[in-house]
Amino acid sequence: ALRVKLTAGEEERRESRGKVDPQAYDLLVRSRQAIPQFSALSSMEARRMLHRVLEIDPGMAAAHASLSIIALTDFINQWNGATPDNLTQARELAQKAIDTDDTEPQGHYTLALALSWMRRLDEAEHAAERATELDPNSANAYTALGTIRDFQGRHEEALTLYTRAHRLDPQFDLSLHFQGRALLNLGRFDEAEVAFKRRLMLAPRSDMTRF
Repeated sequence: ALRVKLTAGEEERRESRGKVDPQAYDLLVRSRQAIPQFSALSSMEARRMLHRVLEIDPGMAAAHASLSIIALTDFINQWNGATPDNLTQARELAQKAIDTDDTEPQGHYTLALALSWMRRLDEAEHAAERATELDPNSANAYTALGTIRDFQGRHEEALTLYTRAHRLDPQFDLSLHFQGRALLNLGRFDEAEVAFKRRLMLAPRSDMTRF
């Protein structure tokens, strides 16, 4: 009725979708609300819900991808007894998501993040670009690609990607933090300060943004 025009990636995913269990989907959505709270406790709670999702529907690729994000977040923050093995686990879970459903964008961008932290930037770049192809409206995908550019020292390109991510999803406050980091790397300190302060308005508990 709305005559919505789907992108090629969305059309591809629509054609391949099977039935979704309502309980599994509800738990998946709730886990996605828990993950951005960025605490050891919310990480554990999200992991518990996602394991339940996979008990109900082992073929839900997005659940494997979300578990990859949790493994990586625990590694970065050293939560819940995380070790370097978490990084390997994050990569393997992302790959599991892709193997389960190659058209699920989240699997590709979580793989990009894991590979970035492993400093395998060429592979990470390919994964992030695939995520943006599958979902051109994904703030997460553009943020992942921006992170790779930042790690490559291509800070202007990173800033453009972070800005695009924030325009796509103004509530995705991490994109503001990364904008500030890119601006800091470019020596644009006043603008970096504005970006960090805007992030703190949305995420006042962020110690890294305050740092």
